[in-house]
Amino acid sequence: MRNQLGFSMIVNPELEAVSEICRVLSFPSAVKVDTFSRGKVELAEFFVEDHSRLNGVELNQLHKITKTNILVCAVSHNEDVIIPDGNYAIKPGDHLYITGTHRDLSRFCLDIGVITNRIKNVIIVVGIKTCFVF
Repeated sequence: MRNQLGFSMIVNPELEAVSEICRVLSFPSAVKVDTFSRGKVELAEFFVEDHSRLNGVELNQLHKITKTNILVCAVSHNEDVIIPDGNYAIKPGDHLYITGTHRDLSRFCLDIGVITNRIKNVIIVVGIKTCFVF
């Protein structure tokens, strides 16, 4: 349809909204979740609370808490952002940027105890449909 109409891109806003809602509901403890490689890989940002099981854990010891194939690719704390090595010890206030498959990130959340309750009730508020053609 895109080629027939001569557009370089067509966006379905309802589909995009549903995709974003699914990401938010999948990882309610994440600050933000982005999907890459057609949904095969996700990047999630998690805030480390004072009572987190991750406090004091070095990244090279993370496998003792969770048996998932995830990568902590960046850490921000206050104004500093670093690419951590295996000796980095997680501390309260850290924002961890973690990549992995949806399944691995879900398992990671369960293993560290950030998903304690499933979301049971959701209200979706919608506005007026708007379309712009450039």
